[in-house]
Parts: sequence; structure tokens; C-alpha cells
Amino acid sequence: MAQMYTVLTGGTGGVKIARGLAAVLPPGELRVIVNTGDDISFYVIKVSPDVDIVLYALAGLLNEKQGWGLVGDTFNVCEQLSLFGEDIWFHLGDRDLAVQLKRNQWYRSGKTPSAFARHLARKLGVGVTVLPMTDGHVRTIVETDRGDMHFEEYLLKPSSDVRVRGIRFEGAAASCPTSAVLDALDNADVILFGPSNPLVSINPILSLKGVRKRIQSAKALKVGVSPIIGSQAIKGPLTRMMADLGIEVSAFGVASMYQTLLDVFVIDEKDAVLAEKINSELGFRVVTTDIRMDRREKEVSLAQFLLEQIRRGI
Repeated sequence: MAQMYTVLTGGTGGVKIARGLAAVLPPGELRVIVNTGDDISFYVIKVSPDVDIVLYALAGLLNEKQGWGLVGDTFNVCEQLSLFGEDIWFHLGDRDLAVQLKRNQWYRSGKTPSAFARHLARKLGVGVTVLPMTDGHVRTIVETDRGDMHFEEYLLKPSSDVRVRGIRFEGAAASCPTSAVLDALDNADVILFGPSNPLVSINPILSLKGVRKRIQSAKALKVGVSPIIGSQAIKGPLTRMMADLGIEVSAFGVASMYQTLLDVFVIDEKDAVLAEKINSELGFRVVTTDIRMDRREKEVSLAQFLLEQIRRGI
């Protein structure tokens, strides 16, 4: 009997588990809800980084070395802008730019981000349903000791000495999840929190009207995968952000951010010592395995492991 799996993701960590699941599930059984709080304007062009990363990855077109953009892309436009004296801190490839120009053409004609995601998925041959979290406008703002920054600015500009003081999601209170997102949550048999940054990839989704309560009341089994092994994030600035905000930098620290939302938390075998603490203090069942997805075959093997555990009732 078919089961419906809904993955919450943003950035590169959650993309890998989504890609692993896509390799072992029929396309109709997988839906991926993607953070859009990273959406930003590159000059006058609105870009949706996380949605594109997910679609490029599922299409086999992602530049794996960069973790974003299209493999084999060129950067002639950015290089030309740099010659004009522009500070090009947000790099966008030439073929990627074509995608954004088409996206903005759709937006100007009154079509939604969700409609464009469906269109792009068809053009790229992606059979998995990829859902932007909202058709509204949400911006992830990182509050730092040097002032407020859009998350992409915090991520991409030199910021090793910038300290995070808080994070807010501008526009979230006025933005609703799409009906397709609500359907993906309401009718899921499993809701999987991918190993993305919970602060800036998963929390924007949870900040939308009613989403947190919807997940809490959903009939689905709710499973989270840790984005941290030991005291280091597998990728990205999560370690530094958690430390700045006074959150324990560990799998337990991540789990604590998902309190009341999960049934099961999956951690790396190297963190097995934390299993009892997570279970006793947060009430999650804990599963340990190798969660580092540094090769495509490990994405698939982790997905297969999770499916086996779920089918056994964890």
C-alpha cells in the first residue's frame, strides 16, 4: 500500500535526503516543502535559492562542488558586472540567470511561485512534487551585532566576526502556506524534517500561519534527521549560529528546537551517547546510524534505512 512522505527542507542538507528518497520511492509518494525565506533580489531579479537547489538536485543538474547553481554554468554576466565596479557577493550563473528571468516574467504576469516551481519541475524532468512553502513574501533576517542582514548576505559575505543576536521572519505572520502545502501535511503518512539548518531553513516553514499546529495535530509519524555530528554541522553556518544564540551545539541542541514536533529523531552513530538524554528530556524515540551523506550512494542508503525503520514501526 502506498504511503505519502512529506519532507521539509531548505539548503543542501535536506536536499540530499530528498534526493535519496526520490531514488527509492515512486514519485507520487514524495512531496518536498521548501523554505522560501532565502528568496532575494539580484539587482531587480527575484531569486529563489532553496527551491532551485532542490529542483536542480532532483534533476541531476546541481553543481555539487558549490552546493548551488547548475553544473557547468558560466559566470559571464557577474564577471561583466564586476568590471563595472559592482560588488558581486551573490553569484548567479548565466544559465541560472535565464531561469530567474523566466521566473520573473511569470511573476510579472501574475503567476505564483508555486506555479513557476511546477513549470520548472516539468521542464527539468522532475517527477517529485516540489512545493514552495508559501506564495507570500517572507524574508529571513539575521539580527547581528553589526545590524540586520538578509540571511543570504550573512551567509555569503565575509562574516566570520559577526555575531548573531536573533533571527526573524519578516512577512511570515501575514503569509499563509499554500493549499498544496497544507494538503501535503494533512495527508502525509510520514513528515520528515530534513537535516537542514533548523534556524533558517526549517523555522521559516514553521513560522507560517498554522503550520506548527498543523504538524503537531497531523496523523503522520514525524521524524527528524540531525544536521550535526558531534559538535559540528555537516554543512553551513549552523554551528556558529547556535553558539551565538546560546543553544547547545549538538544533536541534542537541534532536537530541543523540535520539541513537541517530533516522534523520532535520527542521530549519527557517533552521537549515540546522546540518545538517552534526548529520549528522557524531550520524549523522542532515537535511532542511530551513519547520517553523513557525502556520496550519492549514502543518500540512497540512508533513505532506505529510514524507510525500513518506518515500515518496522521504528
